[in-house]
Amino acid sequence: MSIFDLMNSTELVAYWEELVKDEAPYPCEELFPDDKKRGLKLEWLMGANGLPIVLKNSAFDAAAIPRGRIGFEKMESQMPYFKESTYIDEELRQELNLVLETGNQAYIDSVMNRIFNDETRLLRGARASRERMRMMALTSGVIAMSANGQTFSYDYQIPAANKFETSVSWSDHTNSDPIEDIRVLKEGIEQRTGCKITRAMCDGKTWRDLRANEKIKNDIYAIRSNVGSITNKMLQDYIADQLDGLAVRTNDMRYADEEETTQKFMPTDTFVMFPGSPLGKTMFGTTPQESDLMAGNAANVTITDMGVSVTTVQKTDPVNVETIVAMICLPSFEQAHTVGIIDTVKAPVITSQPTAVTGKIGDKVEFSIGASGTNLKYQWQYIIKGQNSWKNFDNGNASTMKKVLGESFDDLKVRVVITDGNGNSVTSDTVTVTLVKAPLTQ
Repeated sequence: MSIFDLMNSTELVAYWEELVKDEAPYPCEELFPDDKKRGLKLEWLMGANGLPIVLKNSAFDAAAIPRGRIGFEKMESQMPYFKESTYIDEELRQELNLVLETGNQAYIDSVMNRIFNDETRLLRGARASRERMRMMALTSGVIAMSANGQTFSYDYQIPAANKFETSVSWSDHTNSDPIEDIRVLKEGIEQRTGCKITRAMCDGKTWRDLRANEKIKNDIYAIRSNVGSITNKMLQDYIADQLDGLAVRTNDMRYADEEETTQKFMPTDTFVMFPGSPLGKTMFGTTPQESDLMAGNAANVTITDMGVSVTTVQKTDPVNVETIVAMICLPSFEQAHTVGIIDTVKAPVITSQPTAVTGKIGDKVEFSIGASGTNLKYQWQYIIKGQNSWKNFDNGNASTMKKVLGESFDDLKVRVVITDGNGNSVTSDTVTVTLVKAPLTQ
């Protein structure tokens, strides 16, 4: 027995498929069930709305009137290709060789489980990549990724009417009205599409904003006497009662991106709602490993998770085994027109822009801006003539900034960045300072 007898794609896939049974499913695995097609192209029909169109009248004995696919358009994209590899390093290979010499099967199994646990990182990464794409599509309508010199962008064209920005941030627990925000968007989508919105999703922070909302709490207290704090169950029941059975799921699941930075699948301050039926499919294409290597002896290839290819290749110098995990995948989104997205934070709004300044050296001038929002902070910035990077004014942290003009102000570019208490920011127009030269004395 050698390393090549134990470390192969068949054994690794069997280990992974048994392991993943005990792991919690991702929310979008149900919303976008797996499917597969050959090649790289993904095509689907997207409906403009789901409302039934009545049949046209006809005379008896007359030929039927052909109906075109009104309200449908063909969407086409090339599915992205994902591929990474790993290998057993020299130290671990030597340890495995020593274990194999003992013939102790329990010891061998223990070492192999350690190796397989490490190798399954790539399969976990493939699974997380699929969920990230599905969640991007669901919560924004756009999949945008950039890594390893490759950039992908797919726009599923969720209608603008299905995207709603609240007039008062839900983090303002006193003045916001989340239930009404949800109701307005939900009923609008149902009227336009004929689809009943039954489910919703948000992260834990957004859910806590709902639970802390004064209007919601007062309504629940009016219904339930002698209630202390609002529980999750109370809130779920209240939302279902107020919004025709709407069931909300919280999602705080995380992944590490290409830079190994922890990210949430569900964006904070986003509330998304959708019907009960599947919204699309997680479509797999055929990887080069599956199409070209499975029939030969150059490598050992096994398919898992519908369309993920696991390839193990024997290396002779140094003696080793390389494991390659590859996937061609992209969600379809046939029901994109039935999804509603609420941005629960009201970004700062500029009500009046700063104006250009003209004056002589020594003149006192004023820059000002008008803006609306909560807990606003201001940072005035400048660029000196001949430079290209913005710098902060030391005392430019209010809506108005006063300065005395000097020589360095000639052709100075000025702007202000406004940030609210939720971290949302907006940048003003750029204005220019012009110095007027004093006339020469005779």
